[in-house]
Amino acid sequence: MYTFATKLLLFISLLHQGNLQIVKGRLCPAKHVKRDFDVEKYLGRWYQYASFGTELFQGRGKCVMAEYSQEKDKVKVHNTQINLVTHSMDSIDGTAVLEHPFWREGKLLVTFTFAVLAQKVSITSPYWVLDTDYESWAIVWSCNNIGPLSVSSGWILTRRQIPTTDSLGLINEALERARIKQNLFTKTNQENCSREWENY
Repeated sequence: MYTFATKLLLFISLLHQGNLQIVKGRLCPAKHVKRDFDVEKYLGRWYQYASFGTELFQGRGKCVMAEYSQEKDKVKVHNTQINLVTHSMDSIDGTAVLEHPFWREGKLLVTFTFAVLAQKVSITSPYWVLDTDYESWAIVWSCNNIGPLSVSSGWILTRRQIPTTDSLGLINEALERARIKQNLFTKTNQENCSREWENY
């Protein structure tokens, strides 16, 4: 659980980024998640096709990808990107666990440690897989209550850097079912990444 001070620091930093979906006077809404979620099938590499509400944690980057691997009863998380401000390779490691292991649903808790206003803070946030076919696309949503506000983030992940038209159609249908507006998302630049990665 966050302390009040941590929540306040997180909120101020998020607000400063100007990249939030904030809902006043309403707690995080209930969302249907992937049933019979198979962690093993979800492991591996995912590319970030689009996202919203993520700049505090990720900064401004391109060629964003995530690697998930099993480690005993946890999932290791390794995120990388090319920072558009510093032109360097950024990476962060974390861990994820199923929120309710016996329910077999796509609700996980992900923990990262990073700097917020010059202080090191460990943040554990919901990582809800709303839907996925495991082989080509996934929609992930996170929401935190901060006082009377709810602050949410979202990701569209794909197995290929450039997803197929069929995959994009399925993604759009899944977003409609989840009642998440497509115009919230900003597309991630995934072009010329192989050439960029060769420089690091």
